[in-house]
Amino acid sequence: MSTNVVALHPGCFGTRSYVGSVPVLLTEWDRERAERWQQEIDATAMNQRPSATGIYHEGRYRIGWLGELAFLRWARSFGAVCHHSVATDGKPGHEPEFRVRRNGRTLLLDVKTRTSMPDALAVHEREKLDADVFVLAHIWDRSNRLVELVGWAYRDELASTPITPIPDFKNKPGHSLSRHALRDMRVLMLGLDPDDNPFDET
Repeated sequence: MSTNVVALHPGCFGTRSYVGSVPVLLTEWDRERAERWQQEIDATAMNQRPSATGIYHEGRYRIGWLGELAFLRWARSFGAVCHHSVATDGKPGHEPEFRVRRNGRTLLLDVKTRTSMPDALAVHEREKLDADVFVLAHIWDRSNRLVELVGWAYRDELASTPITPIPDFKNKPGHSLSRHALRDMRVLMLGLDPDDNPFDET
């Protein structure tokens, strides 16, 4: 197992951590790569557009990529086949960031990253639920080194929740699942196929 996927004390995230979460330490290289991608997208018109929530956050792409890099480092630490796609061309409409194989089936996976303590995995009602699996990530420290992969859910589980005001989106409407209703990250790990089981190209 990679030394960047750490076996921290269960209380390392405080009393609000979730038993099924996974802590991941990002490297300086990870953080520099996310910053470089942010700089690339800063040069496009995409940087001036609000997110699907209608809220503008400076550096939001960097935050999202840090969560993605944490998932990528975690998945590859135990040899899972995992393809990561990054778009910095400023064009909307790209498919979810990850393709993984789970129990022989290719799945699209999307990581949702928060810098504040998330109570739920949430998606704005205007955002496409075009991934098969959604993972909630939380950046714990200001240095952007420690990321908690909180848990995950299937698309149908998230889509079946009622449209309600989402506090993280300034009470704009969306789907959400409580962090305590999310599936254990270790369960996702056990189902991911090893890297010697390639993707179907059909």
